[in-house]
Amino acid sequence: MKPLIITTGTSKIILSRWLPLLREVGEYQGDVLVLDYGDINYFGTPVKLSKRFMEELSKQPNVTVLNPVRKLKNIFIDRLAVVQDYLKDHPEYDVIGFMDGNDTIFWGSIGPLLDQAEHIVCYIKEHPSNLLSIWGDFGPRPFCKKHFSDLMNYPIVNGGVLFGPRREMDKLLTGIFQLVKLYGDEPSDQVFLDIMLYKKRVYCKEVGSEWNYTHAVIGFGPTGAPNGPRTPVFKNGKAYKVEDGTPVIIEHRTGTGYRLWGSQYAVRMLESDKPVSIMAEYEGRNYLFPEGSKRQNEDLKESATRKDNFLFPFNPQIKDNLKF
Repeated sequence: MKPLIITTGTSKIILSRWLPLLREVGEYQGDVLVLDYGDINYFGTPVKLSKRFMEELSKQPNVTVLNPVRKLKNIFIDRLAVVQDYLKDHPEYDVIGFMDGNDTIFWGSIGPLLDQAEHIVCYIKEHPSNLLSIWGDFGPRPFCKKHFSDLMNYPIVNGGVLFGPRREMDKLLTGIFQLVKLYGDEPSDQVFLDIMLYKKRVYCKEVGSEWNYTHAVIGFGPTGAPNGPRTPVFKNGKAYKVEDGTPVIIEHRTGTGYRLWGSQYAVRMLESDKPVSIMAEYEGRNYLFPEGSKRQNEDLKESATRKDNFLFPFNPQIKDNLKF
């Protein structure tokens, strides 16, 4: 197997947090393609960041960094166009993985996911109350109502972690851009991804939410109260599903990460020399997680002081860079 993981994110976050976690905790030593669009959006204003971290990241083993210039309306569709062109020039890869980079955290080996993805496209649904019908990027769209109304009561498939065999991933990209040609490049990639996967236009299967444990919950319970956000339970340097205690392999800080990495605080963090901590999204806890985060933070600090349970016992340098 020769895999390629493709991620979109800010080079500093990839360099100081995502890539070390992928290598040390995710136990992945294969090739990585990073798409860094070079700025962040702060209240609608693009902020240009220094390219020094991008240059340093490009020197890492088995890492290629591209700095695309957006051509399509939706940046998530644009990145798929960049990937499609890149893959045409690199036929050597037989397993392709798409991952978000800024807000995904590894808590275990991704080897079992790669093994499954060698044979079939593996996708993960969001929280069961995150229905396509109430998602603002799907439910209200006229073409979705007209042509794909039968999908409205399905949960959103989250594109932040998606792995599959080369042939099917090529077919997936081709199908997505056929839909873009019909319906435009304004919707997100996940709109077209849900259509492709739920309509079984590629050979695919659902895998457990431990592979893409998303925070954002947009649905409401029987009493009208929101069902989320959901966050893992942290103990002894590990993350567990809040629902049933299943170990989380990939935590995806949807919503939370978006708010943090588009903030004024992020601008200072991304230009500084200080590495991005493993719990950066939680450090703004007063407005990100007003309920319950104090206990989680105490659990993390307790874990960090116990050498036998620390998340990175095998690499002191990485441990120092990823302080809680």
